[in-house]
Amino acid sequence: MESLAERITRAFPAIGRVEPLRELGSGASGDVVETAEGVVVKVARIAGLTAAYEPEWRALPVLAPHLSVPVPHPRWRSLAGEVFPHGALAYAMLPGHPPPGAGLGGTCP
Repeated sequence: MESLAERITRAFPAIGRVEPLRELGSGASGDVVETAEGVVVKVARIAGLTAAYEPEWRALPVLAPHLSVPVPHPRWRSLAGEVFPHGALAYAMLPGHPPPGAGLGGTCP
């Protein structure tokens, strides 16, 4: 079985070095990890999230110049298919640190 790191590399060949992955969050709808080069990858676990990622893909780059706070700029996406059955979205990690107690951290196997 292909690991998450291998699937990210296959779906996004230009993403850079992937391993080790750091888990940023996990829930019923999907997983969020950070690659070794600081790329955040959101992987959907349930059908329909590919459509939910679409507004992020289109709107964030348009909104970013008009906001006074850093906003993620999605650079890679995988529609529902062979690599990610329910889709994935990736962007460079924003600068700064998560607030204490945000529940972020950990290494993915």
